[in-house]
Amino acid sequence: MSDYPMNETSRPPPLPVELYSHIFTFVDSHTYLRRLCLVSRAFYHAAVPFVYHTIHLDYSDRQIKRLRLIIRTNPELALHVRELTLIPGYLSEGSTIDLAEEIFTSLHNLRVLTIDSLLHDFKDFTRITRNCRSQLHTLHNKYVHLTDYLPFLKSQSNITNWTHLAANRDLTLLENSLPNLTTMCVEASLLRCFTTPRPVKQLYVCYDPFSYADPGLEDSIPLGPFRDTLATLSWDRSLSWGSVGGPAAISSIAEQVPHLKHLCVIDVPDDVTEVRNG
Repeated sequence: MSDYPMNETSRPPPLPVELYSHIFTFVDSHTYLRRLCLVSRAFYHAAVPFVYHTIHLDYSDRQIKRLRLIIRTNPELALHVRELTLIPGYLSEGSTIDLAEEIFTSLHNLRVLTIDSLLHDFKDFTRITRNCRSQLHTLHNKYVHLTDYLPFLKSQSNITNWTHLAANRDLTLLENSLPNLTTMCVEASLLRCFTTPRPVKQLYVCYDPFSYADPGLEDSIPLGPFRDTLATLSWDRSLSWGSVGGPAAISSIAEQVPHLKHLCVIDVPDDVTEVRNG
């Protein structure tokens, strides 16, 4: 993919490159996009941004080495990457961790990062992102501990959309981090990380399925930092041990966010609660 196609015998009609780019937005197969890159120089320049726009990277020796080789051969390809899904694992070589750091350093235009893992530990993350120059607007993390990527988070002031589904057992405070948040999907304990206002408009709150819910967060969640802006709240209490129907929960919401327009509270049926308590 790093070299231009050599066969120029079948040239496409002389259409504007912008038109090719528009047409290629309807191609949802990476296989077809890669084939288009081999048709001509014009098709290559129009299709290659779509080939590298979204990358799923398995955090393994083979995947890291392969992607780094591609970027080393043609550094401009890294500038096309806008969305990256990183699936954490364990690298066998320290040199491979260095290669992972090189990859993140080259992704200047990365805007969406997803850490897709059921693992809670990802100690390498701070190292591989320490020289990352990109400014994200979206960060999705499933269950990696907040402390494992907190230094990176503090450098990302442009993030407006944040997902974090692991409980915050270390009572880590975000202080001045994430000042521009407008959309959050977080585990209930993460709400305690905020002590100053954030312009959050949409909020989804749930509980970590791998950890017992904090008893102090079952019938009431702290929404004060979002009092003036929160318009939509979804609260999934299906993993909470709080009372079904949650009158105390509803009362707490009404007091904290008086300007709320949309509310969805998910509870479990009474019989499920009885089984749990039994």
